[in-house]
Amino acid sequence: MVQEGLRCNGRWDLAQELAKKFASAVVETCQRQRDVTENLAPDQPLACGAGKFVGWGGVGPVSNLIEYRLGFDVDAPHRRVEELFQ
Repeated sequence: MVQEGLRCNGRWDLAQELAKKFASAVVETCQRQRDVTENLAPDQPLACGAGKFVGWGGVGPVSNLIEYRLGFDVDAPHRRVEELFQ
């Protein structure tokens, strides 16, 4: 939500930087704990919630990669993919 707000207000650079930090935290957590959990702690790369459960824990990293690292906006109902880079 924060990244989308930044993007909509012309702060694409900051949205991408936060996406990069989030991706790094996900990778670090997975390497350290050898597990994908429901969520991450907000202040450090530490897994929280249900262990051995990708569920919501997989949604954030995948959407973050597609939208803010690769720069695509997927509009499934209209069968459209748009480039977000400005």
